[in-house]
Amino acid sequence: MRNNVALIQLDKDLTMDSFTQPVCLPSSDKGIDSNSTGWITGWAQLKRFGSIQKALQQAEIHFHEPEVCSRTWGREIYKSELCAGETGKAPCTSDNGDPLVVQAASGRWFQHGSVALTDEKCKLPGIFSKISQYCNWIAQTTGFAVGCTERK
Repeated sequence: MRNNVALIQLDKDLTMDSFTQPVCLPSSDKGIDSNSTGWITGWAQLKRFGSIQKALQQAEIHFHEPEVCSRTWGREIYKSELCAGETGKAPCTSDNGDPLVVQAASGRWFQHGSVALTDEKCKLPGIFSKISQYCNWIAQTTGFAVGCTERK
């Protein structure tokens, strides 16, 4: 697995219900900027050797410009990455691979990121792999067209 993006082939179809729904994959990250917010969910491990939470955690977080995260992390933020989160509301230890989703005006949810790098003290914004960078790979691997059209 590279950049915390993976595909899993299931033996049988999923049953969609109020807890299981598909997410749209964006063909670009157009419109995502420092004024945007998204949601992260996961079973956070709040301390490096602590136990995983018993209830699914969620937080609304703000996106940051790459330059802000570069200064915070002391490293370049690549074009294939997004940066989001703040102290007390950021991905934490064991959250790698967890989704970063944004709800569009239409109500559709788009997964823009997958947690790639976290601060073990959970105080720095998270660095996310941009899902839009993998749409071609997903389409080639699965043989299916990828993405959703944003309709208002």
